[in-house]
Amino acid sequence: MSDSITNPHDHYFKQIFTHRENAIDFVQHYLPPAVVKLLDVTTLEISKDSFVDATLQELFSDLLYQVSLRNGQSAYIYLLFDHKSYIDERVGLQLLGYMVRIWELWLKQQEHERKEQRAKSRQKGQSARLEKLFLPVIMPLVLYHGKDKWNVSTDFTGLFNLPEELRPYTPQYQYWLYDLSSYSDADIKGAVMLQAGLLALKYIYRQELGERLAEILKLVKEIEDKQTGLACLEALLRYLLSGAEYLTKEDLEQTVKEVIKPGEGIAMGTIAQELIAQGRQEGLQKGLQKGLKKATLTNIAEVLTIRFAVKQKAYKLRLRDLPLLKLKQLNKSAIIASSLAEFEAQLQQSLAEQLGEVSTFA
Repeated sequence: MSDSITNPHDHYFKQIFTHRENAIDFVQHYLPPAVVKLLDVTTLEISKDSFVDATLQELFSDLLYQVSLRNGQSAYIYLLFDHKSYIDERVGLQLLGYMVRIWELWLKQQEHERKEQRAKSRQKGQSARLEKLFLPVIMPLVLYHGKDKWNVSTDFTGLFNLPEELRPYTPQYQYWLYDLSSYSDADIKGAVMLQAGLLALKYIYRQELGERLAEILKLVKEIEDKQTGLACLEALLRYLLSGAEYLTKEDLEQTVKEVIKPGEGIAMGTIAQELIAQGRQEGLQKGLQKGLKKATLTNIAEVLTIRFAVKQKAYKLRLRDLPLLKLKQLNKSAIIASSLAEFEAQLQQSLAEQLGEVSTFA
């Protein structure tokens, strides 16, 4: 998981799926038909208020949905949306950790409700008859849009190298994978807002983004509700300005002018021009920050190599996701630490603090 501010892909993914309509649309078009058949999608809702744990509220406030079963059973399942812009071999372990935490909180809430039921029954001089408690099903959904085709098993047992006799003693579950690279544009279905979002995610790393941008913008123009359309355009442009590798701001501005003609979509055109102008200024600042971060990271690795004979590449990989402020602190620690163990302790603390500050999936 990564900070949504520093990771534009996570941030945009979250913006797409905070819309209940997009989540319903996605479920209906992309989940296995046998699963969709079981669900009453009209009941699908964000589980924002289901958890009292502050950490879980932050992690799952917009990406955990609950939905009832179509057969009328009172039971329901959770849909846990996750996102990856790179191949993560341990995503199965990450998801299992989230699932266990959700179940633990769910059980605490159920026990609280059952205590209240018992207390009410005792007041009436009755014994409470409580149904057997079954855990809710959690279906993890991973949307991937990285450069390479996903090559990791979606079966959790794929993380183990075990004799067959030991497999019954390991957790067994699968996550459902939506790999955008395996879908043609014609296969990307749903309402225009969802289509535009998925196409932007699909092409964000590709050189063809410039060629496909006009069609993506036209989809946004088709959104009937103007307020929703403007919000969708703003999210899209901010994502393109911060996350696109092969799209210049000049090309983006030219395409916007071609799609949003003078006299039509005036509000859209105004917002687009303001955002692009803002993006130019932010781009300069971002470039300076990126250069300073790279220099600081390199300096830390070089100091550690000189002082403690460590491998630079290994430390660069461990340090690369830390923000500039923490890197500056570690740079000082690398210089004054009396031993590698002392520096390692500072590094572990920084990594733990960073993990505690994350706000969305990676």
